[in-house]
Amino acid sequence: MSVLTDVVISRVTDQGFGVADLNGRSVYVDRTYTGEKVRVRIIGEHPTYYNAHLVEVLEASPFRIEPECCYSSCGGCAFNFIDSKELLKLKNEFLLSCLKEQCVKFDCILPECSGMYDFHGYRNKAIYYVRAQNGKFVIGFFSKNSHDVVEIYGCIMEPDFVSSANEIIAKWAEDFNIHAFDESTGRGLIKNIIYRSGEGTGERMLVVVATDFQIPNLDELMLRLEPLKFTSVWICRNKSQGNSIWTDELKKISGKEHIYTCLAGLKYEISARSFLQLNIKQCERLYGLVLEFAAVKSSDVVFDLYCGIGTITLKLAQKVRKVYGIEIVPEAVKNAVRNAELNDLRNVEFIEGKSETVCEELVNKKQIRADIVVVDPPRKGCDSSLINTLIFLNPEKIVYVSCNPKTLARDLKLLESDYKITKIATVDMFPNTLHVETVVLLSREKQNG
Repeated sequence: MSVLTDVVISRVTDQGFGVADLNGRSVYVDRTYTGEKVRVRIIGEHPTYYNAHLVEVLEASPFRIEPECCYSSCGGCAFNFIDSKELLKLKNEFLLSCLKEQCVKFDCILPECSGMYDFHGYRNKAIYYVRAQNGKFVIGFFSKNSHDVVEIYGCIMEPDFVSSANEIIAKWAEDFNIHAFDESTGRGLIKNIIYRSGEGTGERMLVVVATDFQIPNLDELMLRLEPLKFTSVWICRNKSQGNSIWTDELKKISGKEHIYTCLAGLKYEISARSFLQLNIKQCERLYGLVLEFAAVKSSDVVFDLYCGIGTITLKLAQKVRKVYGIEIVPEAVKNAVRNAELNDLRNVEFIEGKSETVCEELVNKKQIRADIVVVDPPRKGCDSSLINTLIFLNPEKIVYVSCNPKTLARDLKLLESDYKITKIATVDMFPNTLHVETVVLLSREKQNG
């Protein structure tokens, strides 16, 4: 099916599609915005909707701008054609719509989303896919809703050394006939290139994800990369045929075991697979909100759930009597313990395990109770068992940090019989997208028991 038609965009989705109505069905069009009249080509018909490609913008939104990035088919920056201030409003509107959909009650004011207007080179981690396409070794990002790789050598969100390294690796592969991975056959050697950089330290890490530890002419590649001064270089062996990235098979090729980054006045050790917010400057704003909302006292005991490598935990430890950081990933816990040592913070204890189990043991076996609980779950939000744990812990305050308004709204609804939303704020961690970080302060409605 390939039909040209004109439609008016009535709304946008969080995935970056404009939505119009045609013959009682929704039409999803990439790179369009609310209020625009556009000419589209229908390319897919489904029982309740159509997929369409944008052919021409007939009446543009007043908020449409010329994107700075030249990679229009890359699936990364879905809204780079919309004015930054308008996009900040849209992020808040998206959050509010999710809260409304779940009928979440709150009467506090949602301030303007804390934005970032100079986002050049902000990302401290980049994962590139390497694929064999048309007989060529291609490094880049997946095109939207596909596994076709858009070749990229100059993402404005990444530090300059990333594009330089990509060019060096591509030339090395061409010179020595190094094969990129082919998803259709499962053949090929290089699957991914991963970069990490430390804020305030200048340290850099490179991870090559390959189907084998034995990479021909690797010494030559290392020689060519020398001017970029990588602090740490690793190979991750991944033999799977799909597009998964990480395995437990890691081998250091050169340099140090870790790199270091500075965040909000503290120093953190970063390993190859450590989780760290990609945007350090905005992360500092986010953690500032966590501390502001928690309004901690020097006598407080805090539980930090999903603590990762301890970034929030250690900020809290500077101001309270004791913090317990709980994390299920063993490698992250090791990093967290080391980070506490690096910053000479001794009033913190990191515990490996499921938050539900560890919290129950702290309360029932050690008679430890939390005045405040901070929870920062992954995109899927909190499991129902963890919601029950939060209610069981019965702290005076819960500070919920969320990267997904949909699961946040679901979880807030489950907590509202015991807790009231007293503060809420948003931070733009990912410019040019609809992704938004939210901090919510939940205060106990009444004393229980």
